[in-house]
Amino acid sequence: AQGQLHLGEMYEKGQGVKLDHGAARQLFELSAKGSNFGGVIKYAEVLAKGIGGKQDLAEAYVYAESAANAAAANANASNAPLGKIAIQLRDGIIKIMTAEQLAEGEKRLAAAKKAAAKND
Repeated sequence: AQGQLHLGEMYEKGQGVKLDHGAARQLFELSAKGSNFGGVIKYAEVLAKGIGGKQDLAEAYVYAESAANAAAANANASNAPLGKIAIQLRDGIIKIMTAEQLAEGEKRLAAAKKAAAKND
């Protein structure tokens, strides 16, 4: 998952590979789904901004809220900077969401939590 994050960043910036926001987004998604904290943040960011694909604020909220919750649950000095970024990202996404988008994000978040609990 960490390698996918780094490769995604390379595609995002065109470093050593051809600039490709679509490929970057796919790699960030794989990294996020592999439970990489940085990948979760980057995927939420590209979803919120519509980079490399369609903007999806509800899904961006799910990933940003999950990252913010994980940071709060595992607060320590080593992850504090990323935790702060996750919280700021989540708060920024909420500010630009409509009430309907936020409701959809909350619905998706509840479904994701339910699925995760079922798998534990």
